[in-house]
Amino acid sequence: MLLLRTLMCLLVVQVSGPAFGQLSNDFDDPFGDEPEYLPVDQAFMFDFNQDQQDLTVSFTIAEGYYLYKKQFKYVAKNAEIGEASYPKGNIIEDEFYGESEVFHQQVDIHIPLTQVSADGIVKVRYQGCAEAGLCYPPTVKVVYVDALAKSPAHGSTATSEQYSLADKLINKDNLALTLLLFLALGIGLAFTPCVFPMYPIVSGIVIGQGKPKGLSHSFWLTFVYVQGMAITYSLLGVAVAVAGAQFQAALQHPVVLSVFIGLFVLLAVALFGGFELQLPAKWQERLTHLSNNQTAGSFAGVFVMGVLSGLIASPCTTA
Repeated sequence: MLLLRTLMCLLVVQVSGPAFGQLSNDFDDPFGDEPEYLPVDQAFMFDFNQDQQDLTVSFTIAEGYYLYKKQFKYVAKNAEIGEASYPKGNIIEDEFYGESEVFHQQVDIHIPLTQVSADGIVKVRYQGCAEAGLCYPPTVKVVYVDALAKSPAHGSTATSEQYSLADKLINKDNLALTLLLFLALGIGLAFTPCVFPMYPIVSGIVIGQGKPKGLSHSFWLTFVYVQGMAITYSLLGVAVAVAGAQFQAALQHPVVLSVFIGLFVLLAVALFGGFELQLPAKWQERLTHLSNNQTAGSFAGVFVMGVLSGLIASPCTTA
């Protein structure tokens, strides 16, 4: 029973993000077709132009979408910027931010450049939503103002200088450094307090209850366990990437959110002892039989546990 409650807690942490995200008020036709949402770069087409000391940041906004004025942020490196000037926007009563000034169709923002050194950049952060109910996460674009100073042309030349943070990370020139950075961050996670209780659990799963057969055998068991987790994460990432904005929109649907909230309430009542939550007897017998057939310390069993850890236990080690 203690193990079941522990797994339930981990499951709550695993899926709590989408359910307590942004709730939509649109309950009309909850079982109808989901609206088609544009990718963020198509919904808000980004461009810029520099004319001496004036940097103009432009957005062409698709029909049915808008950008928040108060969500614009700017950070300069090797450059100094003044206060940005905006055109007059539209005031709406937003379900997420209350009364807000937003921009539709087209917006040109002027940012004065008071000083620009070599390799100067200006990071532009913005966020927008679709009127149908989807809010995009904040997006960051990087403008290389020193390059534009030499060639202030507007269009393809300027656009080639724009990169998002993701583009910078996967740039082939920095790929080796990026891989080393993520490797170091992953190793750093192993020294966080949330991971310490997992050491004996993972050791028992990988090595088993018997005497270790040697350093080489333990290394390959650990390697297989990690591959099980890595493959699980990769498949989940590919699935989310293929689904794109539709996946995020589906998780924000009021019906889906209501189901998750109701599930969390039931799990909370069960954890406080309100009732005993358990699988049907036949399911328990099958799971027990499957568990007994998984030999700790075997490559197949360790791989399966790696897959299950990626699905269930990973929030404990990545929080």
